[in-house]
Amino acid sequence: DKGLILFIRSTYTTSSWVIVDKISLLKEINGTLFAPSHFKEYRPNLASNTGIVSISVLKDAFPQYNVEMLVGFLKTLEFCHEIDKDTHTIIITNLSSSSEKLLYFPALVSVEPSSEATIADGFGWCLWCPNPYQFFSTRFLQVLLLRIAYEFSLQLSDVGIIHRSPVQTLDRSCHVWKNGICWTRDGVKIVVQVSEQNRSVILLVKPLDESLELESLQVSSSVIQKILQIKKEFCHSCDTRECLISPHNL
Repeated sequence: DKGLILFIRSTYTTSSWVIVDKISLLKEINGTLFAPSHFKEYRPNLASNTGIVSISVLKDAFPQYNVEMLVGFLKTLEFCHEIDKDTHTIIITNLSSSSEKLLYFPALVSVEPSSEATIADGFGWCLWCPNPYQFFSTRFLQVLLLRIAYEFSLQLSDVGIIHRSPVQTLDRSCHVWKNGICWTRDGVKIVVQVSEQNRSVILLVKPLDESLELESLQVSSSVIQKILQIKKEFCHSCDTRECLISPHNL
């Protein structure tokens, strides 16, 4: 994510592109994709509660650019992830034609957190900025939600089906809102949320069965490690502190 020049190879054809001024292109795309509704750059067809945008909509929003290059650029910088229709058929029904590719942008999700985002009497961890003039960047939030979703909540489990308890047979799924994500996997419920002021990241974890305490600790460790890694990558100059949250204050 550093440097001004970016090489992009198409995943669909033999084409490739060299972007010599990545920052200028990034500013132009950001100004259109994430423009507030009262800005002239705002595109109503890009607004989506689900964060799902079709390739045709992206092409209409940026007619001056090759859409394959544009998709490659956005995926390389982790603004979006291409949806695999084989595993997301129910979610994307009626959103586009069966042959059109779809992209998922966590930063375009505008819904508020639901009751799924609450956990009581579990494990709580917080990474926060004690300096009132520092905060986590929007870029950090975008990459955090995208990586968490595809590396944890939607990742295939290594636990053999025949060895799963009834609690562990829960379907893999996640709930995403504008600044957080919640999922249940192998009987453990996890919530990751960035505060409205972008000054803290909160992790809440709770096993749905007492026998899954070890699994709960393992997933907590993995998610914390991932959060710290992304923070170092995108907010390395931001001074932060870690703290545990009392289960009674969740």
